[in-house]
Amino acid sequence: MPVVPRREKINLEKIRASLFTVCTECGYKIPPAEERRIDFDHLRCPKCGAAFIPAKTDKKGYGACEYPEGRACGHRTGRL
Repeated sequence: MPVVPRREKINLEKIRASLFTVCTECGYKIPPAEERRIDFDHLRCPKCGAAFIPAKTDKKGYGACEYPEGRACGHRTGRL
């Protein structure tokens, strides 16, 4: 299958922003270089020190519990 060039340029700022993890306690955007994993699922925030499970985002960029219009997402959050 031949590779077809894109008509629009790739927005690198959006890609970089998607790599950040948001702390569920204080809202700090944790860059990939500062991520401290406790185990496979849990992270520790470098700013507030809270342990949390990061919220997963969907293709539209919404976090697990951030859907507009109060739509339930079905995501279970866990905390240590």
